Amino acid sequence: MNKSMLGLIALFSLGFAGALQFLLAGEPAANTERAVPKATANIATTRSGLTYQPIGKGIRWLVKSDVFLKTLVERSNYGNGDVEVAELHLPKVPKSGYVVQGLEHFHRSAEIFYVISGRMGHIINGKKHIIEPGQVGIVHGGEKIIHTVEGDEPVKAIVIWVPGGEADNLVENLRFNVQPIGKLLAD
Repeated sequence: MNKSMLGLIALFSLGFAGALQFLLAGEPAANTERAVPKATANIATTRSGLTYQPIGKGIRWLVKSDVFLKTLVERSNYGNGDVEVAELHLPKVPKSGYVVQGLEHFHRSAEIFYVISGRMGHIINGKKHIIEPGQVGIVHGGEKIIHTVEGDEPVKAIVIWVPGGEADNLVENLRFNVQPIGKLLAD
């Protein structure tokens, strides 16, 4: 979490004076009435007993030539396979260099995209759509899909799979390579 985000959290929990002291000194002002709790181990348990990791930087990178996925939420940190979330990076490559981009495929799960930057080609069962930054694209499980970069800017998007299991499917069936977090791009 960057200092700006911590400052916003401090502003809401400590008030203006406490937040300013926090940002300048890295700790709350002595005269603040509310104290920020100390960080505990990154483990939480739901009321039903499910154990999970409430914060993190991601689980692993899934890489195949012209597609990079940073998995953010998987069974290992969510506690079950109900959902998976990844950060998708599609670099601009010539069509002759496509390995995964432009490849028709399908997922068993619903696939939901939120485009952060770039223009993403979203071809569902042969019908082309373009997802612009700030837009959502949806594909139901079993539908044929093709992903491409439209324009000169690479695509960065969040992808959500419901239910989860698609990250392992990419590794096992589409032969994506696994890289640990901290070893690729700007983790």
